Amino acid sequence: MIDFKTGNFRALIIAVVVSAAGISWQQASYRKEQISQIKILNETPTDTFFEIKNVSVPNFIEGENPFIVYDRQIKKTFTGYWNVEAHMLAGSTDYNYCSGSGSALYTPKETLPKVGVSLEWFIGKDCHLTAGQWVLQANWEIHAEGYPPKFQTYTSNIFTVLPKGSQLFVTPEQSAKIMKGNSP
Repeated sequence: MIDFKTGNFRALIIAVVVSAAGISWQQASYRKEQISQIKILNETPTDTFFEIKNVSVPNFIEGENPFIVYDRQIKKTFTGYWNVEAHMLAGSTDYNYCSGSGSALYTPKETLPKVGVSLEWFIGKDCHLTAGQWVLQANWEIHAEGYPPKFQTYTSNIFTVLPKGSQLFVTPEQSAKIMKGNSP
């Protein structure tokens, strides 16, 4: 029973103030730890989950579907959303000509196609790239459980699509004609 004459009321006030201060300190400590944990999760690099080592496209003739170099490593399981854009480089402009996108569950035991990665497979569709200079830009949005979304972007080499009827090498017949024309 609270007795205002004997001083129990002061003890009660002191107990309430000390309890409130303890709860407030505990909440602040918990919040500080939570903020620290969120910071660690935000600063976790994307290559903890997924590392792109190379995307390289060889020069090819219009209408072909060349095999490309696509070297990547999946280190931890995650759900990912990807898109690939083919950009034609024309003078001072760089515009998105064609793009493909999708989503997938990425797991460390996943492998690329045994026959190799074709340009069509990588983009997700046949883009019918016309003659000119091109570059691919690939983007991944990584959703790993317990982490905020992470983003990975990789730009390929600049490659040339030659017009139909072109060839990337000198044939033996052309070599013979060249040598015949240069004879004394």
